[in-house]
Amino acid sequence: MARLYKLGREIWGAEVGKNSIVFTSKDLVSIKSGFLDKSTTADKIEWIAKETITMASDNQTVEQVKVNFVKLDDYTEIEADVTGWTITQANIWSTYDIDANQDVDVTLWTPSQLRLVRVLTTTKGVFQRAK
Repeated sequence: MARLYKLGREIWGAEVGKNSIVFTSKDLVSIKSGFLDKSTTADKIEWIAKETITMASDNQTVEQVKVNFVKLDDYTEIEADVTGWTITQANIWSTYDIDANQDVDVTLWTPSQLRLVRVLTTTKGVFQRAK
């Protein structure tokens, strides 16, 4: 689970959430098929959710409840847990993908989602959205 570490330009927004999804504040989110969904491996991560909210099973067509988020711009930094291996200063500027639990997985073969900018511990780092 990620959390905001340093906010870049303060850009807020909201989009209609995908059916039957429970969003929690700190979830990394993306647009999938026109609706907001939790990000997984290889998704383009654009935002981080700012609230905890449960979407109804008909949210896309009937309820159309929106989820509030903050945009991850080039200056926004998030703190995230690292799995699969440990990180060190030598890993700074390396890019990684997240796994299904939204932890940064240093063993995934298609690293392109997040760039390590600061090592906090061997299993926790500060990341920016990779370009």
